[in-house]
Order: sequence, then structure tokens, then C-alpha cells
Amino acid sequence: MVLGLSTLVIIFLYDVTFTKELPRWTFFYMAFAAFAYQTLDAVDGLHARAIKASSPLGQLFDHGIDALLNGTMGCCQMAAMRTGANPYAFFYYQGLVVILILILDCILYSALATLLQQSQVHRSWSFWIDRRYVRSDF
Repeated sequence: MVLGLSTLVIIFLYDVTFTKELPRWTFFYMAFAAFAYQTLDAVDGLHARAIKASSPLGQLFDHGIDALLNGTMGCCQMAAMRTGANPYAFFYYQGLVVILILILDCILYSALATLLQQSQVHRSWSFWIDRRYVRSDF
């Protein structure tokens, strides 16, 4: 979260209007921050499920942080494309991302609901940690 918000601070220090060219190192920093955020976001959920500490509240918190940082990624992309401070471009981008996230969440929910209906034994949030779903050669 700190990396994502720091990219926003760097962008606003150089250009608030999204019309000027940013220094080259800012794009490398944005790419590093996006890679680090996505990697850590994927690993924390896996780690929580592996130690059986996952909960619906943790997943809700994770989705909230994702939604917050989604706006910073939109600002980074607008600064890279120099779209200007056009609020419509930002809202179109955010609307597209929100629609895609809703579609993916619906697909995930239907897949998990189908798995839960097929498996009457495992009804917890961490049912995929069961030995049938985890490779044993780790």
C-alpha cells in the first residue's frame, strides 16, 4: 500500500495536470511498485490460507485495499499517457475496471459454490487446502 501511494505522491510532485512529461525513472518506479503490489497481494492470501488464518473479514479488507490502489494505478496510467486532468477519462477507466472485477468475482463465486455443492465434507473458507487440491511434491 505504501508503494502504491508513493507513486501517486511522485506523480503529483512532478505534474498535477497529467500533461507534462515525467522523468524516466518515475516509470521504472511505477512498474516496480505495480509488480511488488501484485506479487505481495497474491502471496498474502496464499500464506493466510496455508496457515489457516484466512477469514471473510480478511478477504474483505484485501478487496478494499485493492479498490483503493486501483485508483492509484489509474492515475499512473493517465500520467504515462498524458491524458490531461480529464475526469471522464479517469471515470471511464475506473468503470471498466470495476465491471471487469465484478465479472471475475461472479465467476469466482460460481466456481466456489459449485465446488462446495460437490464436496459435502469441506465447507470452510480454506477447503482448497485439503490434500486432494494441493500438490504433495512441495
